[in-house]
Amino acid sequence: MGKIFFDKINSIRKKKKITLAEIAEAAGISRSTIWKWEKGVKNPKDIHIREIAKVLSVSVDEISDLPAEKPLSNQKLSDSVETWFELTESGISEENSEFKRLGESLKKIQNKLEHSSLIIKGLMNATNSYLYIKGTDSKYIIANRQFKKGLSLDLEFKIYKKTDHDLFSVKEALFNKEEDKKAMLLGTPVINREGFIPGSRKKKWGMISKIPIFDSKDRIQGIIGIFVDITERKRNEELRELLEVNVNSMSDGIAIMNINSNEYVYLNNAREKLYGYSNSLMIKKGFEFRIKKFVHPDDRAQEQKYYLGKKWPATRNFRIIKPDGETRWIECISSQTVFMGKKSYFSIQRDITEKVENKKLQEEYIHKINDMENALLNLPYLVYVHRKTGDILAERNSKNYFTNGNEYLIIGVTENELNEVGKNWVNFIIPGYRQKIIDIMNSDKKNVEIEYPIKSPKTKKIRWLKESYTVYSDKVCGIVHDITELKIIGGVAY
Repeated sequence: MGKIFFDKINSIRKKKKITLAEIAEAAGISRSTIWKWEKGVKNPKDIHIREIAKVLSVSVDEISDLPAEKPLSNQKLSDSVETWFELTESGISEENSEFKRLGESLKKIQNKLEHSSLIIKGLMNATNSYLYIKGTDSKYIIANRQFKKGLSLDLEFKIYKKTDHDLFSVKEALFNKEEDKKAMLLGTPVINREGFIPGSRKKKWGMISKIPIFDSKDRIQGIIGIFVDITERKRNEELRELLEVNVNSMSDGIAIMNINSNEYVYLNNAREKLYGYSNSLMIKKGFEFRIKKFVHPDDRAQEQKYYLGKKWPATRNFRIIKPDGETRWIECISSQTVFMGKKSYFSIQRDITEKVENKKLQEEYIHKINDMENALLNLPYLVYVHRKTGDILAERNSKNYFTNGNEYLIIGVTENELNEVGKNWVNFIIPGYRQKIIDIMNSDKKNVEIEYPIKSPKTKKIRWLKESYTVYSDKVCGIVHDITELKIIGGVAY
């Protein structure tokens, strides 16, 4: 917004004997508004400052800090409208012979169109673009076929003397008109501004240029508007940006290396965190630096072999040493591909240190379980686990009943033989003790230690057993061993 100098305005109007009221009326501005501007309550818009300059018949830079307007030509482009229509109907376009014909036709126009060479050049450069020419009155003189086609207008539509409001929505019309007027006013072109193409309903992106047309005396005669459709390029850029954002937000590292030059051509952000070295350093130093600098010494020879042979397995694991000395396991999934027309090595890397360590812990756990199982099998006891339901006879006949297989050693039968007869060894307890023991086992007691005699179904001999068990949640874990000899030594009979 420009700054207005009221001291200069007052000096000029007094010399010309014009009152502020007369200026306000001629410029279409209220007296109170001018008063507010003069007192600094409000600042005027540039367009109002220029209106005041016109009323005073002075250049706008005499009463403000705005640049002076370019003078308008007395010649009108519309004077040669028939020639322009002829130009439009030709399709602007394609063959050198056609441009030659256009050039010959333009040369016949009076000296009023001395700038014709500039127009021809503009038309040639905008063959595949939307193109129009306006006069200083902001009315259209010509537009090419692409312009009409882009606005869904009939190719026979007469654009001559039309305004932006005849072609676009109110908002688009105002913006396009004001941009054209400003370019003509200051004689300053708009070059390659990116935005939605007017009339496309925000469906097409364009590079928009507005180029003022000057006559032979450097006075503004009109403007050329050019819209270059970049919709496809814009979509590709947006997709590329979206893809890059997603790739850089990944926790996995991604690398692309030119196989022939051994140079990295792409590294995503996650790779820096993964390895602890900056991508710029990696790109500068290359693949060999990676092997020598941070691949673990024990894995270095194998990585070097892959590197020299230009062949990598689809999946491999190796260790790295980060700058702080920490060792981490990396899983690398790789393949060969063509990137930007060159044979390349594409890889995805992820940190699997926790996975490797968990696998080691799992293997150690399984090893310990196997050791415990072997120890249990070698114990001279019967060890069992089963689910607690409150019915001991059913519990020890269920699929959830497990033992270390020492039934024969303790009871005199194997686990299979016990299942075949369908009996729980509780049924072998001597009748005088049986119900009491069953009641104890079916109770809610958590820690139980009981002794009872049984009669072996195989040997028919009587044995004394001692059973101790603990209830954990709904699981019963117990141990049974033979105390017959202790009972005999103690002189106990059943």
